[in-house]
Amino acid sequence: TVSCSHAYTDNGGYTVTVCVTDDEGASSCDALQVAVHNVAPAVNAGPDSTAAEGQLVNLSAIYSDVGSADTHAATVTWGDGTAVETNGLNAAAHTVSGSHVYADNGTYTVTVCVKDDDNDQTCDTLLVTVSNATPTITPSSGAETFEGTPVGVQLATFHDQGTADTHTATINWGD
Repeated sequence: TVSCSHAYTDNGGYTVTVCVTDDEGASSCDALQVAVHNVAPAVNAGPDSTAAEGQLVNLSAIYSDVGSADTHAATVTWGDGTAVETNGLNAAAHTVSGSHVYADNGTYTVTVCVKDDDNDQTCDTLLVTVSNATPTITPSSGAETFEGTPVGVQLATFHDQGTADTHTATINWGD
């Protein structure tokens, strides 16, 4: 009995030839066909995370593929309706990375997909919970007026990291 094992690095059809030679130098060979099927890559999008509106969210996903001769492409969908990203794959490190800023609070499903050169694709997801960012106010300088005369001043400017937020203002004149 002749037995051995071999792991193929890519799918395809292969011819395996087995030869046996005796101590007199006589040999005989036989061949058999092996069909190797592709295995889709495995993806781990990473742990769920939290952020505030306007804060940079970083993604560091990993992938693996038993077909070590395969090439890969990746996509990241951030879950907020923005365009799908396709440029974060690092083949040498087997990682998919990216960063994103959410314009509004909410819970978003981030989807990371890796496709091999045989069009087999695997996806994984993580949740990003984005909290509301409190607007910041830059107060104006004081103003002067006389009794009974309206004062018309710009009281303050504000900024909100939640660029999708809408705002209302209230004024307490202190009297």
